[in-house]
Amino acid sequence: MKRQDFWKYISLIDTTALQSEDEEGAIVRIIDELALLPVAEICSFYDHLAEALYLLDTRQHLQASQSQSDDSFLYARCYVLGMGQEFYEQVLSDPKCMPAGIKWFEFILSVPGEAWSVATGEDPSDWNYFPNRSFESGSNFAAWGEEPGVVSDIRLYDTRELVEEMLLADRTEKSSLGAKYSELSQIFAANVQKLRVKTNSSCIRIFLQLTPMVKHGQHRHVLGDKGSETITFNSGVRPRTYLGMNESERVAFFVDLMSTAIEWLGMADGDVAKKLLQAKELSTAAAASVY
Repeated sequence: MKRQDFWKYISLIDTTALQSEDEEGAIVRIIDELALLPVAEICSFYDHLAEALYLLDTRQHLQASQSQSDDSFLYARCYVLGMGQEFYEQVLSDPKCMPAGIKWFEFILSVPGEAWSVATGEDPSDWNYFPNRSFESGSNFAAWGEEPGVVSDIRLYDTRELVEEMLLADRTEKSSLGAKYSELSQIFAANVQKLRVKTNSSCIRIFLQLTPMVKHGQHRHVLGDKGSETITFNSGVRPRTYLGMNESERVAFFVDLMSTAIEWLGMADGDVAKKLLQAKELSTAAAASVY
């Protein structure tokens, strides 16, 4: 999908409904029209959406929005996008035009998944496409002026919800996934440290909280401080899918989760993709003697 086509679909959003805080009504037409496209085009739309939100993720836009949390700033950026290309480009070029107060449009984040659901007949919760950019607040590290960091530590933790879903799916699977694969995370962290894998932020430690679902299909992260050296990601695990894997597939799954977290922190080093592939290969080979 070309950029101009992306904006044509955005123009299908009912801005009158949006301004009346009827978010659900605002997205009916755009979902119906996107659902007529091939899945690859719906994915491309999601990439454009994520990129547009990413570009608005700056300190100046945050201050102008008067947002009090990462989520409220994300939803404020969604509102700007939903109001159309002309308004979006005005706000992008001049942060002072950013609407202040509660002007939100969270529902736009569900548009690609809902359109995919209509197009395929699948449940929208099964939508698992990840866009090329993270649109979560604080992801545009270049705009926030942070220095690259070299990843030195990666940890895995279970959320209570995942433990509960795992027990519902299989009462015999009682071991903590975080504890079970902690050695794998240490192996992988040692390899990315040895290869000097950098992120486009000051982050050097990554905590992966294993959760049964990922809101809006994102690996969400929590930034207590924009210059924080530690970032926590919620990474989705589908219990039934996990239980159906053999051990080598499980190892590959967790190595991929850790790699994705680093990729989403940005690539300050042009060789990061190559280094991550090497780290994955080294870690997978090393895990063969552990699991």
